[in-house]
Amino acid sequence: RGTRRACTTAVHAALEEKKRKKRKKPAVLRRRRSSAAPKRWRHHELDALWQRYDANGNGVLTLNEVDDLVAEVYPEFRKTERLSPFLTLAYKLADSDRSGLLTRAGGEFGSLMKCLGHFEHLWRQWRSMDDNKDHLLSLSEFLAKRALLNLGHLEEHQAASLFQRIDVNGDGSLSFFEAASYLARHLDEDSDDDDGDSGVEQETGGVKAPFK
Repeated sequence: RGTRRACTTAVHAALEEKKRKKRKKPAVLRRRRSSAAPKRWRHHELDALWQRYDANGNGVLTLNEVDDLVAEVYPEFRKTERLSPFLTLAYKLADSDRSGLLTRAGGEFGSLMKCLGHFEHLWRQWRSMDDNKDHLLSLSEFLAKRALLNLGHLEEHQAASLFQRIDVNGDGSLSFFEAASYLARHLDEDSDDDDGDSGVEQETGGVKAPFK
């Protein structure tokens, strides 16, 4: 009986330890992100994420492995149906050699994290701007709260002109898809200017503003 009790206690302790380890996230995942700007990833943070999610250690990440990463780092992409297409978009933008896999070397993984950070940040700001919660931005909403998109420096007529460029279907309102597609084009252009890991915060600066 004593042996049985000891075995039961040991099994219970092992299960509790397993639960504790599962609950405890690495420091890089526990850090709170400011709503004022997209997350800026440092090299050691990217290394920690890579080691955690390249589970089989083959040196590449598949879309399924990235999906597991996003579930912890950017849960909004899993919780919000409207965001799910942008995970695939970020993956395609980061896959510079069009291999269907992401590597740590060459900046592909850094590019992915940069895109995801900007898309998630845009989504949070978008919800703050969408006063009537119809998932669209009218010109008046865009102008009134343009500072949330780092556009506060633009005169009203300049911001209105930008609104028209983003509004590709010309219906007088912006969908999140239109805004994110515009952002993706600029992130793709910016990738030519990055050294090493795109989206990694350097000593002299960081990733560029979403809209400019």
